[in-house]
Amino acid sequence: MRRSPSIPLVLAVGLTGCVTVGVPVDDDPLFDAVATLGQNLVGVFDSEEQSIDDPRYFAVQLVTCSVHAPDLGDDVVYVEQALAENPGAPYRQRVYVLDGDNLSKTATTTVHALVDPDAAIGLCDGDLVTFDASDVILRTGCGVVMEWDAADEAFVGGTADTSCESTMNGASYATSEVWVGRDRIDSWDRGFDVDGEQVWGAEAGAYQFLRRD
Repeated sequence: MRRSPSIPLVLAVGLTGCVTVGVPVDDDPLFDAVATLGQNLVGVFDSEEQSIDDPRYFAVQLVTCSVHAPDLGDDVVYVEQALAENPGAPYRQRVYVLDGDNLSKTATTTVHALVDPDAAIGLCDGDLVTFDASDVILRTGCGVVMEWDAADEAFVGGTADTSCESTMNGASYATSEVWVGRDRIDSWDRGFDVDGEQVWGAEAGAYQFLRRD
């Protein structure tokens, strides 16, 4: 993992989260699935309002930024989640490789864990970082497939089956359901044991992260 002195615009959005791609209409022949997902995904979000309204949820900060990872793909983002009261100690760090199909208006994220997650903490606040293939570990079966919902102006989807392995709290597999709009990301990650009983994750529904940048 290497840091570079300059930060180019990647995924048609800077690290400030400023939107540069318009919301696509249903029959737009210029619809760019990856650029649209990127503009919605990159930024600073938190679930503070949800935690105030419903004590079953924690106040969580979600930070994502574009990174350079030619070994992995052309459009890659780093994702960091931490309790809002302790943002310097993230409990989840991932690298997502974005892909998409413009004709069908679908987008996918291939998910990678980090070999040395401590070295990446706070990288969205600094210079552009380059990841090599040796810096990450593919999370097989954990990728997310999303379809564009024109009515909600958001990508909606989740993991395809039970193939995303998880051993946390006695789990056998994990699932993820997501809704990614311009100003909000809903994420419902859950772990299940071999009998299909939930053993971790929110029980009442998705975490709702509102854009703060």
